[in-house]
Amino acid sequence: MRHALPAICLLFGLLAVAPAAEARVVRCESINDRYRECPTPFQSRVVVHRRLSNAECREGRSWGQRRGLVWVDRGCRAEFAEARNSNASGNTRVTCSSIDDRRQTCAWDSRNGRPMLLRTLSRASCIEGRSWGYRRNQIWVDRGCRAQFGTGRWN
Repeated sequence: MRHALPAICLLFGLLAVAPAAEARVVRCESINDRYRECPTPFQSRVVVHRRLSNAECREGRSWGQRRGLVWVDRGCRAEFAEARNSNASGNTRVTCSSIDDRRQTCAWDSRNGRPMLLRTLSRASCIEGRSWGYRRNQIWVDRGCRAQFGTGRWN
């Protein structure tokens, strides 16, 4: 007989062999569609690093953040990472991945302006309007597209 686990919030560190550019992640899971809070060590904005559930993870609806924690609800299970700045002016890069050719969404702070495709990281093509797009503070990817997005203002 399986027992439901209480809030599952695990903090991962990267292995020493991982690239230095990778971020630490916090895994936070809404089990049985229940609200959960998970502490984070992050000092700035948090973004979805990787969605783990079939349930949608939409910021403000099924996940959110406050200083020192991230919360999930409605079945959202995801790994969260600190939004990384590429330079001192605060330009943020976001990597978003379509897993198993399924549509995924990733948070995008609209204060950064409209996102641009900076680099395709997958074998699948990333074509705006077809396999990636942007709307309401979210970048979406589909059809196997995995890419890095940003404002295009990099030093």
